This record gives sequence, C-alpha cells and structure tokens, in this order.
Amino acid sequence: MSDVTEARGRRPVSRGRAILVVLLTAGIVFAAAAPAWVRTEGSTALDAHVAIAISGTRASTAIGAAALVLLAAGGALSLVGRVGRWVVVAVVVAAGILVTATALGVIADPVPVATAVAAEQTGAGALSGPVRLTAFPYVAAVVGVAVVVVGAFVARVSGAWSTSSRHDVRTTTVPDDDHSAWDALTRGDDPT
Repeated sequence: MSDVTEARGRRPVSRGRAILVVLLTAGIVFAAAAPAWVRTEGSTALDAHVAIAISGTRASTAIGAAALVLLAAGGALSLVGRVGRWVVVAVVVAAGILVTATALGVIADPVPVATAVAAEQTGAGALSGPVRLTAFPYVAAVVGVAVVVVGAFVARVSGAWSTSSRHDVRTTTVPDDDHSAWDALTRGDDPT
C-alpha cells in the first residue's frame, strides 16, 4: 500500500514548471544585480564630495549577461529534445557559476570598480571617501549558488518528460520509385 501512496503522492515536474523556475531565477539575478553594490565618494573641481553608487550590472557586465543567458535557456528548454536539455542544463549551471564568481570578485576587491566609475563620473580617478559594499553582492553570490541548484533540479526532473521527435534529427530512406514517394508524402515524410 505504501508503494501506491508514493506513486500517487509524487507527480513528475512538468516541463512548463521547470521553464518557469529557470525564468524566475533569471529575474532574481536581475533583481540582485540592479541595486547598488558599491558606494563611495569622489571629488570634482566644483564639489569635494560626490556620492557614487555602483549597481551590480555596472560593477560587472557579466551579471546582466548571465541573467539574459538564463532567459534564453528558459526559452530553449521549451524547444529542445533530449540532448538539448543537457546543453541547457550545462548553460544554466555555467550561468550560476558566473554569477557567483563575479559577485565574489567584487566582494574580494571593490576598489578597482569604484575607481573606474569615479573616473567616469567625476573626471578624476581619485576616491575621496571609503569604498563600502552593500548586501547585494552577497545576495548575488547566494543567488548564483541557487542557479546551480536549479540546473541540477532541471537535470533531475527532465528525465521524466515525454520525448518528442519534433526537434530530433531523423534519417529517412529515399524511396526508389514513384509509388513509394507518394506513400512517403502521405505519411508526412519528405522523400527528397
């Protein structure tokens, strides 16, 4: 009886739900990258203290790229066959690693990023205040790990999805006479 209960209680995760989870992680990566990650001050000839706030997407363009890759992976997951799913899983995991590595890079040394943005905004590369990190690079590092877990989740649940030959390459034999060619067309095969 416990086998029947287990079989009834566990339904496989649908492809649509897995796509939704991947798309949701893309949105979470964007949300973690949009706020200010680094705050500092610079100076200009007119103002000694110019507040500078550097968003995650400005601190590293890789964060925004990883979020876009996750969006594309979610769309691709709806189209690909069995082999393509593994490619999508690899892309999702790689995007998660990229998000984590980028966030940890900013956490380890935010001064180069702050100096570069200060030079753009003030015209001088000198900082006139301390470089402070907000909580968002740490959040992004955790989100990157979560994206890797989502990749593993998709790999695990995709085995239960029904396979479709819609996107798989099929080899067909070329009919040797006109009658066989018409039969192939009737079945929906292209005999050419």
